[in-house]
Amino acid sequence: MIRRAEPEDAASLLEYVRGVIAEGNFTFRDSLDITEEDEREYISNLVSPQTILVAHCTDDIIGLATLTSLGFASTRHRAKLSISVHRDHRHQGIGSTLLQAILDFATSDPTLRQIELTVFTDNPIAIKFYEPFGFTLLGLTPRSICRNGTYVDGQLMYRDTK
Repeated sequence: MIRRAEPEDAASLLEYVRGVIAEGNFTFRDSLDITEEDEREYISNLVSPQTILVAHCTDDIIGLATLTSLGFASTRHRAKLSISVHRDHRHQGIGSTLLQAILDFATSDPTLRQIELTVFTDNPIAIKFYEPFGFTLLGLTPRSICRNGTYVDGQLMYRDTK
């Protein structure tokens, strides 16, 4: 059910992410202008501690977890976490399974020391979701995102991996 994304997943991943974006409440993105070839290449070139995990049911992607490096040698010990589950499959343990798989990956990576994420304050269910996994509230980014003319704050959370 949970596995690492492969380059062959590119089309399905793009379709899934576009669906999450269309929901409009859970992501910083408001569009996804990436070709299938670009996505395939991105997946092929992931370097630890970056990874993409997918939850799948038959051939359909129903959940996604990503760890993304912050991109500099001085911040190599940190990664950004993103998790989503298709609306028809929420509250079935898929998010928890994805998160535990990402944490297992992160704790086995010798360079990674900290995972960070942002949860919008109008999503208290997500904030409560991360707390039992050891994520701590770190701070608030006022007006983190603007949705349809309304600003929403972002709650920063983090967890040590070692």
